[in-house]
Formats: sequence, structure tokens, C-alpha cells
Amino acid sequence: MRQSFGTKAEILPCLADQGFPVPPSYFFEARQWHADPRQVLRSIQNRFPSGSLAICSSACCEDGSEHSLAGAFQSVLHVSAQDAPQLGRAIEDAISVFRDERDQVLVQPMVGEVSMCGVAMTRALEDGSPYYVINYDDVSGRTDTVTSGHGVSKTVLDTSHAGFDRQSRLDLAMIYARLCKLLADQGQTVVIATISLFHEVHAWNRAHLPGYLEVFLDVPESARRNRDPKGLHAAADQGRMTQMAGRDTTIDLPEAPHLTLDTAKLSAEVCLRKLLEILHGA
Repeated sequence: MRQSFGTKAEILPCLADQGFPVPPSYFFEARQWHADPRQVLRSIQNRFPSGSLAICSSACCEDGSEHSLAGAFQSVLHVSAQDAPQLGRAIEDAISVFRDERDQVLVQPMVGEVSMCGVAMTRALEDGSPYYVINYDDVSGRTDTVTSGHGVSKTVLDTSHAGFDRQSRLDLAMIYARLCKLLADQGQTVVIATISLFHEVHAWNRAHLPGYLEVFLDVPESARRNRDPKGLHAAADQGRMTQMAGRDTTIDLPEAPHLTLDTAKLSAEVCLRKLLEILHGA
């Protein structure tokens, strides 16, 4: 079942109502501009009495379920809110590539001091594979490089729907590692629970992740079987599941973890205390 959420201009106020930090916005259809441009300009300037604005497209066919059409439409940045001629020219530029009079122009204040911009998608652009994809720019300080389809564009790919063979697990572990670096480079403290039992991943983490702390939960198989809420071990015993890490696919135990915890012998409280001790001593 496919659900329609409207244009991006229509979605933003809904997100703001849900508490998301969305900058204020104003939008109008191309036919409104053609009918009475002065009224549209007055509405924009009443909404945004000062500052610099972004004049962006919000076409009906843009960012749809089948196509994103990144770079197919026009956006004009750093437009003075009170310069009516400049504002009018920017709107005309945005509308010039529209295909429908119902297509919309989205107006928002420019965001300053940008450390990163990006878009998240549920399909890989290259072949439509069902992965979660984040394209981002953490270099230029601009807001339009990814959405325009031009300029810096890095990619994080979540292959959660991929296989469970060793190579697929390694690929996913490296994606997690790069995602952690992406967040850590923004000054965030990142905690991730992942199997990632590959020496090359451990080495990459140590070389690239600031303040990296490796905690190895060394739990015997008997304890893992007792804690198996999904019945994975039973399924593997019965041949209903294959490629279980450590059983059907080889794993690399960490060679030098900062902390090793056997949660079959240690209580949660003791594990927490040991972790806090090493954190405070870091």
C-alpha cells in the first residue's frame, strides 16, 4: 500500500508540528504567482521581514516514490528578503522550469554555519536496491551540493537487507564504522552494539575513530543459547537457519579490546562499573 504525503513544502509544516526543528517556511503555487505576484511578494516579506532567503522548488513530481529528480529544478539561495526585484527574479527562475501550474515555490530563511547537509533515501541510486542510503556533504559548508546533484557528495549505505555471509557482514560492519566516524566527527558521542568480528574492522576503527573504545562481550555459547529470544540456535540446530556468525561463518575475535566482559559471570551492575572505570580513566 502506497501512502502519499504531499510535496516537500506541504510536509515541512507537518514535521514542525511534530516537534522537529524545521525552519519557518512559506509556499505558494506557480499559478498564484502568475495571478498576483505583488500579493505573493507582500506575503513573503510579511512572513520574513529581514534576512537572507532560500527560494526553492517544490514541484508535484519532485521527490516522489519513483523519482527524486535531483538537480532537475531550480533553487536560488541568499536572496534578500526585502529586495523585491531580486526576490521576484529568484521566483521567476524557480518557476521557469516548472511543468505544472500547481507546482510550488518554497521559501525559507537561509541556514548559517552549516557543518553538514544531506539526504536520506530508502533505495540505492545506482540500481534501486532496497538499502538505506545517506548522501551528505561535510566539507563545503553549503546546503545545496547534495540536493542539486552537483558538488561534494559522500555516501553511507546501510545494507540491512543484504545477506549474512562473511563478506556481507564485513561490508555492513564497515558501513557501521564509517557511520560512527561521520557522527563522531560532528562532536557526538557514539555507542554502537554490533557483531563486527573482523580484524580489519577493528584496525580501521582504531585508526579512524576519535576516542575509540572497544568493548568485547565474551559470552560462552551456553549462555547465548539460554538467552536466545528469537530461537536462532534452535533454528540452526534444525537446519532452518544458516550462516550464523561463529558457527557457519568464521569470526575474528578481538586481539586487543580495551575491555572484555563475560556477562555470563558478571552482573549488569558490575559490567557497568567496569565500563565507567575505563571511561573515567580514558
